[in-house]
Amino acid sequence: MLRAAVPCRRFVTPSAPLGRAVEARSTPVRVRAVAAGCLRTPGCSRSLFGGRGAAVLRAAPCCRAAFSTTGKDRSCQPPFGSAQSLREACRSGSFAFPTAGHAAGHVQANLVILPKSYADDFRRFCANNAAACPLLEFTEPGIFEAVKLAPGSDLRKDLPKYHVWKHGLMAEERTDVTDLWQDDMQAFLLGCSFTWEDLLGAVQLTPRHVQENRNVPMFNTNIKLKGAGPFQGHMVVSMRPYKPGEVGRVADITGEYPAAHGRPVQIGEPAAIGINDVRTPDYGQSVTVQEGEVPVFWACGVTPQNALRNAKLPLVITHAPGHMLVADTLNEELKSWRVPGVWSARPDAE
Repeated sequence: MLRAAVPCRRFVTPSAPLGRAVEARSTPVRVRAVAAGCLRTPGCSRSLFGGRGAAVLRAAPCCRAAFSTTGKDRSCQPPFGSAQSLREACRSGSFAFPTAGHAAGHVQANLVILPKSYADDFRRFCANNAAACPLLEFTEPGIFEAVKLAPGSDLRKDLPKYHVWKHGLMAEERTDVTDLWQDDMQAFLLGCSFTWEDLLGAVQLTPRHVQENRNVPMFNTNIKLKGAGPFQGHMVVSMRPYKPGEVGRVADITGEYPAAHGRPVQIGEPAAIGINDVRTPDYGQSVTVQEGEVPVFWACGVTPQNALRNAKLPLVITHAPGHMLVADTLNEELKSWRVPGVWSARPDAE
């Protein structure tokens, strides 16, 4: 049975089954904060009522994901309603969890930071493989602010977690990479499928990993990429299971966002793209595929990490899978973009 992962330490118990009311005793201010976080989400059925210092909260899929993370620890952070507040929490070190379910309506982005000497090749690699690497913005050398997507941001510490790559190997995971930043580094921000997940939830097509408090499952494939310079490899895909009768509508919704991976790249035949078992992802976490459902696969922004592994650069920094930059840009703004849709931080950019 799925369990409702409502916030733990301070104001509710984490053990109530899905749909069962749980009583929380804390300050009225804290309880109101939780309620405000979930009520912003379309289709959420959680309610808040009762006397002073008590609340009854009904867990809906959209809310449960906001309180979840990978690993052994669970976040007791209510869902962030704004992108800026989430980035500030990352910057202060108080939030280090997957970003799915947070800041509904806001674009989320993958991150790659590498030296200037490799930037032109990486830009060409993104253009060659736009479905997996839709380039939203890149910075000039030494600039660590996403000027267009998130003005005032600091890309060295405004994401929940980073991976540090050395000579093609993932060397460490961090929540702050300020001390690794070099003056010749450039940041690349790529579209992410988390951008449209709340739109699926709004029409009762909530992705399974959101329902189950998991990070999205991601898989290596046999889909060969078009290389550029040292960057080459195979596509990574994310997976969300749906009933066959739902797939068309899901594909139509995601297809309106080519700058966030767009339509699925494969439906129902994982073996055709080199995936042997959808229960054992290469990144993220496994989710339940129910009887009568088919796995649906989208190109994924973890793809560049495969290419970086092959390139074996001395130092590269990326987001940790599932731990994105949450931008001020709204989904509706991204909807009109057509890949490559590049925003540059150059002074002469429009």
